[in-house]
Amino acid sequence: MTVTLKEISHAIEQGKMALVGETAGYLILGAADSAMKEQRLTELTTITLSAEGLIILTGPDADDLRVEASLRASLSRLLSLCRREHPNLQRVANRPDMRGLESLIGELEAALVPVNRKAARRSLSRLFREAKRLRASPASMVNSTESAAVELAASAAVKSAIAES
Repeated sequence: MTVTLKEISHAIEQGKMALVGETAGYLILGAADSAMKEQRLTELTTITLSAEGLIILTGPDADDLRVEASLRASLSRLLSLCRREHPNLQRVANRPDMRGLESLIGELEAALVPVNRKAARRSLSRLFREAKRLRASPASMVNSTESAAVELAASAAVKSAIAES
């Protein structure tokens, strides 16, 4: 099972969940790590989170700079949902010139110092569990045929990512 960042953002907008900047940063760092393996455009509907805290991208293939731009836009959107400002992450989101995925990952790691990927995965797993709990209540999350389609597309990717880690 996975949840999309669109479902999570919808729950946040409804006041059912909260998001802190560090978690937003870790979501996009995970997406950037995934994009290094398989370059795909991202938006909140094409970034999925698994129970294990893994990020799976389901968008169309794209070149490095377009993927970077879409990840920065997704980060900006997530940061807009946070209650507190996060200037270091906001600078990463708002960089006007694209330098590639490796540069984006470096900027995210610098903004998230100290980076602890295992702790990040645990934090993302907790976010997943909270979103899954909310999904069970029909009015809380985006009701989705879209979610079911993303679920099918992401399930094979989750199994593959788990096998690699």
